[in-house]
Amino acid sequence: GTATETADLVVVAVPVPRAAPLLRGLGGVDDAAAALAGVRTASSAVVAMEVDRSLDLPEHSGVLVATDEPVPFKAMTFSSRKWPHLDTRPGHLVRVSFGRLDDAPDGPLSADDASLTRTAESALAGVCGTTPTVLHARVRRWPDGLPEIGPGHTRTVAGIREELAAHAPGLELVGAATEGVGVPACIGSARAAARRLAAKWQD
Repeated sequence: GTATETADLVVVAVPVPRAAPLLRGLGGVDDAAAALAGVRTASSAVVAMEVDRSLDLPEHSGVLVATDEPVPFKAMTFSSRKWPHLDTRPGHLVRVSFGRLDDAPDGPLSADDASLTRTAESALAGVCGTTPTVLHARVRRWPDGLPEIGPGHTRTVAGIREELAAHAPGLELVGAATEGVGVPACIGSARAAARRLAAKWQD
């Protein structure tokens, strides 16, 4: 069903394809909605694995793959190496990331979780030279969760926020599409929005 809530202050923190229609539905911010809808996005998935310690992990924090390399994954994080405080489990912790802009419809993310996990195992074997023994695995997916941060993006976001401030005061847009992809950037975006809204509330 559909529910309606009334609020003085609102934070929009959803992926671009969901946020743009919300702005469009407000009325009066059509340019902002159109600008946001023009931001291209990619979906992503992470396979988090715990693998037996018989696997010899490289002495690095991970692997970042160039976009033109013919491999299905885009990054690999050796979590047990990167964050020593996580290196307390029976096995090594590893994350394998998938999903790029312009991935084909039948690309890696079209696979079900079991198949994607097998692809991650194969990728890890290719990097380490030995087939891993996987103790546990979990898949997390983020549809349309990675916006393209291209030239002029900062100017686009500034224009969106300027129109929102003029015609929808009390509404903030946050997330990967504003300050950039990554947990620290998203946290920073949310905190800055909270400070702006708190100032409005006090006024």
